[in-house]
Amino acid sequence: MPRTRRELAGHGLVFTRALSPDPLCCPARAEIITGQLGQNNGVSSNLGLHGGFAALRQKQNTLAVWLRRVGYRTALVGKYLNGYHGQGGRQHGWTRWNPSVGDIYSYTHTEFYRDGSPRTVHRNVTPVVAHFAQQYVRDLSATGKPFFIWASFLPPHQRRTHPGGAELPPLPTRRHRHVLEHVRAPFLSKPTFGTTQGLQPEPWRTQPSVSSTAMQALFTRRIQSLQDVDAAVARLIATLRHVHQLRHTYVFFASDNGVLLGEHRLRGKDVLFQEALRVPLVVRVPGAHRGRSSRLPVTLADLAPTILALAGATPGRRQDGRSFAGVLHGRRVPWRDTQLIQTGRHASPGDRAAWALRGVWTTRYTYFRRVADGTSFLYDRRVDPFEATDVALDPRYHRTLAALRHRTDVLVHCAGASCNRRFGPVPPPRPR
Repeated sequence: MPRTRRELAGHGLVFTRALSPDPLCCPARAEIITGQLGQNNGVSSNLGLHGGFAALRQKQNTLAVWLRRVGYRTALVGKYLNGYHGQGGRQHGWTRWNPSVGDIYSYTHTEFYRDGSPRTVHRNVTPVVAHFAQQYVRDLSATGKPFFIWASFLPPHQRRTHPGGAELPPLPTRRHRHVLEHVRAPFLSKPTFGTTQGLQPEPWRTQPSVSSTAMQALFTRRIQSLQDVDAAVARLIATLRHVHQLRHTYVFFASDNGVLLGEHRLRGKDVLFQEALRVPLVVRVPGAHRGRSSRLPVTLADLAPTILALAGATPGRRQDGRSFAGVLHGRRVPWRDTQLIQTGRHASPGDRAAWALRGVWTTRYTYFRRVADGTSFLYDRRVDPFEATDVALDPRYHRTLAALRHRTDVLVHCAGASCNRRFGPVPPPRPR
């Protein structure tokens, strides 16, 4: 995405260790609009008792409401929370409310809410979202008030032509349908591709086999579809420049989760391996004329506190995340050394458990346990960067495992400042 790199990363900060603490669509988006983790905002999955739009607590107490209180005009276009199909109408705080509400994953024939006058658009959804976002930049900037716009693009999510249908590769526009065909998928070279070792963390089950040809073809379609997003970013920046707002505007670029495409013989997200947890996060900073990078492990739950700090607004909920606004301007900010990570269950009325996997991430270790039976998984990324070997049963890691279990026990109940503790160094493994 060269234009995104040039226009955003070249004028701001790239966070190379950004994380999605609950790497799935709806939990991640709920974190963005609340600044809270799933145990506090109510969303731990896409479906079931604790999943989707219906599970979000205090639906009318979100980031848009807090920004409106300090004079912002706000707009959303594109995908919102899973399960929102226009019921309940416009959500509080949004000046322009235009989520996709029908055929959300089709890439074509997508229905948009359009402030209560729904319309189905038959073009590729990516330039449509870009068109609406550009219009909102022009309209809201003309009011003379500060503005906040969330443009939610679908790529590189897989395509589904009807609810419950088979997942297909994403659909790029014709302009980009034959570019980048020579790029080899980097994950094909990972030692974990198509292989597995030991127990696998449910709810995902390993594939009987993984086709490198099929995964290469899917990867190609994914990066082709992202060229449409790259073009949309460039058009948004050009529009901001045209209305003389670029030098006043912070631009955040992020994803709600990562994905596995055959690593550990898994395909998808909602697991706690690095491929699912790690997300891109880039912030264009007004007045910055060069790019920098930060290894600070910020998360999606930190976006709302950061945006609020930049806007001078006050949250209406206790924030589990914390602001990294100071980092954007070159200041050092004290930061937690342990991040709670978790995945939810598609719980039914007869199975009310909210969580499937819960654990912690540190700059060296990934630890999690399966809630159903307590089975632990531990990966030492310093010596095993691809998380190929589970060392939870290795006697040398006994003290390491105990410390990370304790941190998990503390953080699964955290709220507000208690989610941002510094525990100190993790005991290393004993020498061989």
